[in-house]
Amino acid sequence: ETTLNHFSGSAFGGTILLGMALAFIPPAFAMVEVRMRVDKMKSLMRISGVRMNTYWAAAAFVDTLHYTFVAVMSIVILLAFQVESVMQPGAIVSLILLFIFYIPVNILLAYNLSFLFKKIESSESTLPNVFMWVSFLPFMVVATLDMTAHPEASKIVHYIFTILDPPYAVYG
Repeated sequence: ETTLNHFSGSAFGGTILLGMALAFIPPAFAMVEVRMRVDKMKSLMRISGVRMNTYWAAAAFVDTLHYTFVAVMSIVILLAFQVESVMQPGAIVSLILLFIFYIPVNILLAYNLSFLFKKIESSESTLPNVFMWVSFLPFMVVATLDMTAHPEASKIVHYIFTILDPPYAVYG
């Protein structure tokens, strides 16, 4: 019999690995946008008659498809290995809803962060670290609070991070 209040090392480790894997995808989208801007590809498209809203809609659609493939494969793998925490009632529905809301928000965040960089190299060295640490550090704060007998405080901090820190949501 399983209870909801016991610590599971495999669930904890699995959350960290899945979160890190998903945290590295949006920076790749941002780096593509930096490369397009540095190589002046967007200017060429604009001269060729491509409207910017069409460009951004197409880029968002393609990036959403890439991200959705990874999310679907994550769910399939979790179900195939019968991960205990996902087999709880409603857990898989919660995970699907998380991905539905998590994917577009992080793609838009990555697009916005891409405008902070003028060089491809600086975006390649900075963005993956930013996404990983901005998502992982709040998770560790919440997990530490939860494991040190402060479940109410961890729940409050979790909700605050979920609202204010989009990359954190996959860990939560």
